[in-house]
Amino acid sequence: MNKEANAYKLLKKKAILNILIGDISFGELGYKTKAGNNISISMPYLSGPSLCEISQKFGLGVSYSWNGGAQSRWQYMNDLIEHCIDNNNISNLLAFIFAKEQFEEKLSGLTAIDVDQTYSKIIASVIEHINGELLFGGNELVCVNGNYIIHRLGESIKISAPAFKTIDRQYISGLSERAMKDISEGNFDSALKKARTLLEEVFCYVKEKSKTSLKKLKGKEN
Repeated sequence: MNKEANAYKLLKKKAILNILIGDISFGELGYKTKAGNNISISMPYLSGPSLCEISQKFGLGVSYSWNGGAQSRWQYMNDLIEHCIDNNNISNLLAFIFAKEQFEEKLSGLTAIDVDQTYSKIIASVIEHINGELLFGGNELVCVNGNYIIHRLGESIKISAPAFKTIDRQYISGLSERAMKDISEGNFDSALKKARTLLEEVFCYVKEKSKTSLKKLKGKEN
């Protein structure tokens, strides 16, 4: 297992798992829900069935046992993180969990501006507290261009460039269709990532084939 995958395993710390499933609150904000309750600074509460549904979305075949014998909620999240690490999909999982759409029920009733501000404050606080758990090991969780990365404090962050491949009509059509499928299923973060991937790979492929600098390509576009 590579160094990056090992770093993500730090998320399996019990305290971090409890943060991710919405069991830990870091106070309250001045906003109120439709029911008149103060909005807590926490992740949305993920029930056992919800965690199983998310697991299935990411290819982990689990189902909730309604007749007893279900796992603890933190264990479902632990297994899901392990599965996504093994399948090189952990950044997508974090993007999904942290996406604004997941806070719809929690922030229901607020104005659009208040939703944006409240969501940003909650995410910033949650990541700050996760990093409090990672700090003593010399690591931190950061988001760079939509990618969630755990890296060593003081080290520069490297985002792997997409591998060059044959960019043909079939490849473009296939990736586009998968992005549209994500949109129809409400998985907007995954759709955005696929769109960004397509743009990056086409651009890098053109650069590689033409041996032209990115600056020259951008200049021609202008």
